[in-house]
Amino acid sequence: MTSNTISGRVVEKETGFGIPSLLVVVFDIDPNTRPEEEIVATPGAPATATATQLVALGDRLGSVLTGSDGAFQLSYDDADYRVRNPDEQRPDLMLLVTGPEDAEGDQAPDRILAATSVRQNAGRIEQYSIRLTAGQLTAAGIPLPTTPSNAVERTDLLVGRLVDGGVRENTVIDGVRQVGQGRAERVRSLTADFHADLKPRIRERLSRVPTAIIGSPSFVSEGESVAEKSTALIKSNIEQIINSSDPKVRPTVRGFVALTAKQRAAVEALLDASGSISAEALEQIINANGTGTGRTNGSGRNTFLVREDPLTLYGTPKTKRQNDMEAALGITSHGGLGDGNAPALEEPAPPTPPLTQEDILSFSGRLMATMTSPEEKLLIDLAWNSAETLPATAP
Repeated sequence: MTSNTISGRVVEKETGFGIPSLLVVVFDIDPNTRPEEEIVATPGAPATATATQLVALGDRLGSVLTGSDGAFQLSYDDADYRVRNPDEQRPDLMLLVTGPEDAEGDQAPDRILAATSVRQNAGRIEQYSIRLTAGQLTAAGIPLPTTPSNAVERTDLLVGRLVDGGVRENTVIDGVRQVGQGRAERVRSLTADFHADLKPRIRERLSRVPTAIIGSPSFVSEGESVAEKSTALIKSNIEQIINSSDPKVRPTVRGFVALTAKQRAAVEALLDASGSISAEALEQIINANGTGTGRTNGSGRNTFLVREDPLTLYGTPKTKRQNDMEAALGITSHGGLGDGNAPALEEPAPPTPPLTQEDILSFSGRLMATMTSPEEKLLIDLAWNSAETLPATAP
């Protein structure tokens, strides 16, 4: 027996990628069974008949599945194509490409995807290159082939595929966004009544904050910004209080007025039960001259002090000894002479013993010794007992 070989590839027309797992069936078309001119098929065109219906056309030499790269190969003997016609010298070959046999699908199990033209008197070695479109594969439910690891895709096909992928991705993103927006709007519509009516009443019943405080401009409610609330409150205070033209609304300013004894007596006579006096009455007293008539201007107007006495910011409080000395001498706090009615002085403290040479040496030793800050203060003020002095050697 002499062997014959048929090989080839089945690829996708648009990309040139091999299509795996397709069934390639090889027939020997017998002229004695049916005229050859009636069974010539258009190359690459999908046939309407099934492989089962084509058995009557001739001898079936065999079938083979395409590999991962779409390649196939089939070998047969001479006796295989001489079943109906023993005198036939060479076979007339015809290839059919069918999809997978999916029993659960609505397509015929052996639906033909492509049929080649008849090669009469075929040689012992024949090769085929069969191309199927993406539409044919999609219609048959066959997934499109992916890019093999060692294949180089055509530039125009790659660009087109990327553009199509980008359009598809944008469409998917827009669809997802629309679905999300629809869900959010649906949730808002379902919960609108709860947030507008029921939720405020629940918060009011559960809250321990009085209603008067909640309505205060200084109260920050849930969801409000502390910074925005503070800014609004400051702005309101400036506009309504500080910049108000009503003296009763503006904040009071503390100050001092220098009064004579006569003016002081006049002010005390006009004070009400709360110890206050009107601004008009006070100004009338201050601007009054020696005859009792008021004046509203002139060089004799008293000066108002609107701050604390600056001397008190730098002066130190008087000690008890200074107060006793001023009282004994009859000196008032403002520097003038008193009326001579000085209070009785307290008993004087016992006199301090005079310093000796031993005290000086002891004091020097304490200065050179390690001591803390309170000890140093005691030593500088000489408020220590001479009996606790350190021993010292006379020079």
